[in-house]
Amino acid sequence: MGQAGDHGGAAAQGRSLGFFGMQEKYDADVTDLPSTTIRVVAGGKDKKVMGRIGQPAAFKALVIQVEELLLPVPWKPVRSEP
Repeated sequence: MGQAGDHGGAAAQGRSLGFFGMQEKYDADVTDLPSTTIRVVAGGKDKKVMGRIGQPAAFKALVIQVEELLLPVPWKPVRSEP
């Protein structure tokens, strides 16, 4: 998929998995399950998809690939502004 900071690779992967054709929300009347939101901005398009339950396999595959891309990125705490 690319290396950390290779956002073009993530966008290309999203396009190949049909991200821009997915529903904007995969959800149900549950609140005790985690959700994942992915936003892809590429090729003049801007799409955000939230998945909690019932997401397609392609969305789940993209989540895994994005997590692998971000895993080596060093995260630092940021102080919130008052």
